[in-house]
Amino acid sequence: AIVLVTICIQLSISISGLQRQLRLLNERFVIDTIGTQPPSSTRREVLAIVPAFNEEATVGLVVTELRAFAFDVLVVDDGSTDRTATLAEAAGATVVTLPFNAGVGGALRVAFKYARKYDYEIVVQCDADGQHPVAVAPKLINVLKGEGLDMVIGSRFADGESQMMRLSPI
Repeated sequence: AIVLVTICIQLSISISGLQRQLRLLNERFVIDTIGTQPPSSTRREVLAIVPAFNEEATVGLVVTELRAFAFDVLVVDDGSTDRTATLAEAAGATVVTLPFNAGVGGALRVAFKYARKYDYEIVVQCDADGQHPVAVAPKLINVLKGEGLDMVIGSRFADGESQMMRLSPI
């Protein structure tokens, strides 16, 4: 019984390691093949990143609302089996499609690598299901710029107009 448990543990560790390597290869492949947006010699200002998994019902509206603020929008289609990518692109987003579901963390890693590759100054993240009020994004950016901050976190659960925590440098 102890031998069987040991074999199961080793197998589990091996599978976990392979899954991690597959996720990293997936991200690397996607970033290396992004060519959907030409590099620019000038720094871009705002990229709204939208991780999405099977969000065809709402992704188009979210993209449209973000584009109304003149943001560039990147939807990372996280292996959806519906029309998420097609509807996001039709609404004006650049779309990166992951070949399989990597989870929100994997989708965000791809989006942040994209933002860095194309030299965006500011990144705003909105969920594709509409749970984040898009109208708050410019307010967060104004706080970021106005206060000279490096990062602002908004919460859909916070009461009132402004709930901020200031962190001091270490």
